[in-house]
Amino acid sequence: MLKMIRTTLSLLLFFSFSYSHAVEIYSVLTNKCDLARGLIIDINEEHLAFIDLDGTYKVIPRDSIEFLVIHNTLENPFLGLNLNEGTKAQLLNIYVNNSDEILFTGWAVKFIEDLVIFYDIKGNSHVLELKRITKIRPSDIKKSGPIKIKGEKAELRMGNIFFKCAQLEDSLNQSKKAILPTRTLGDKVQISEFLSNFEVGFQKLRSYQERTYLYARPFLYERKTKLGFTSYNDYFQNPKSVFPFYYQWSTGEAYRFQSFNQLGNVPNEYVPSPEPFFLARSDVKTHVFHATFVGNLSSLPAGTDFYTEQIETIDKELLRPKNKILTAPSLNYLALMGGDYGPWSLSFGTYYPTYMVRYYNKEQNIDEFREILASKVSPMFRIMYTTKNLKLRGVYSKTSYSEASQPNDKQISRDTDVSVIGFLRAFDFESQFIRAGAEYQLTDRIQVGLDQIILTSEYNEATVSGYLNQFGFDHFVTTGFIRHWFGEKVTLRLYVNYFQIEEKADVNDFKDSESLSDFGLGGAFEFVF
Repeated sequence: MLKMIRTTLSLLLFFSFSYSHAVEIYSVLTNKCDLARGLIIDINEEHLAFIDLDGTYKVIPRDSIEFLVIHNTLENPFLGLNLNEGTKAQLLNIYVNNSDEILFTGWAVKFIEDLVIFYDIKGNSHVLELKRITKIRPSDIKKSGPIKIKGEKAELRMGNIFFKCAQLEDSLNQSKKAILPTRTLGDKVQISEFLSNFEVGFQKLRSYQERTYLYARPFLYERKTKLGFTSYNDYFQNPKSVFPFYYQWSTGEAYRFQSFNQLGNVPNEYVPSPEPFFLARSDVKTHVFHATFVGNLSSLPAGTDFYTEQIETIDKELLRPKNKILTAPSLNYLALMGGDYGPWSLSFGTYYPTYMVRYYNKEQNIDEFREILASKVSPMFRIMYTTKNLKLRGVYSKTSYSEASQPNDKQISRDTDVSVIGFLRAFDFESQFIRAGAEYQLTDRIQVGLDQIILTSEYNEATVSGYLNQFGFDHFVTTGFIRHWFGEKVTLRLYVNYFQIEEKADVNDFKDSESLSDFGLGGAFEFVF
């Protein structure tokens, strides 16, 4: 309770003097009668780093301090500053509002709860909430030596201190206009507690400064909780979900632990398909580390089929009258972990993809379906570059599945009721994809994005009856979106997908090939809670 009252009084006192030049000055008297008056710009367990009112830099041992007197001035009491190795070591460039322009260059000189008070090299004071600061960097100022600033020399009265020093006698002889102290500390415990608060403040500031290097933005994810409804005119790779909605939310604080979560039917920017699927997604970020999980809720855990259970739906929705071959990628789940520094983010993880090949040729009496299951893990790599308005990303993964002797139903799915055991003698599957994308915030209310997906795959199998079947497919997909905020509560997303698909099949000694070029349109309404 006493601490709260003291903090409140400190805030009231400071803000009552919250002119641009108001500053709190400390008079430090040592056991050797050395008197320093100025600002504390750094502190550790043994020493204070101090800028005296004459602009000089001093280092004062903590255990030598006998009295600490606090004065509040209405005007800047410094007439000049001396930029040297000591003062420049603590000099900081301060940025706010995600701007790349320096707001000011100065020293942290006081801490009140989550407020930091700075004194800049022009003689101005600044009061900032720590969370408002978006970047803190050491100053690279080249200038050294004395610099003049506009100020007004102040006379500071020490008050009633029972300690024999010539400096104190001079203080008693000052004019009646001399500024009286607002607080006097003459007890070792009081002084230690006061300086410990400074030490904690500087440690907190350094920790915050460190984290501004490790986060590309103060908050990396969308902060608002939303309910979205998706709608697409055509699907080319994923069967249409019976749940046309998704829910997303986030938690955390700026430059601290953060998380982003999605649940429902929504596209994902890390998989080789631009179409929505029923997923669970979670992203977390803390300090240098981050992690991402994306799971297909229709086919968890790893190795579970996705397309096999939906053959009838696939034939109805995806197999078009002019096309006999159908191929598509999906997944069980992916999990990425990595580290960040500045705008760069690198991730490595595990990916469990599943692929479908379908060939239906009524004239040749061929009706074949295969789902290549995630029988083992595939590596995945991700790189991202993020600035205030721009995000670039690249994702790559390569998959290799094979079985030289008797594949089983955990590797290849042929039908829900028909086993591949006794039908297939061997198989080999190779696939890789790369996805590159960019998102840009044009204005406060408009965001655009563009992705390019390149997927190449080849599946070979040998049947017990002696056929050597082969499917090859290349997917080149361009997907773009535009997003518009209508006020604070409604967002509209429009998606355009352009598919260029080359497919070939060699089944039961019959060869066939097809090409597909087509557009798909989609959208989502999002309602903000």
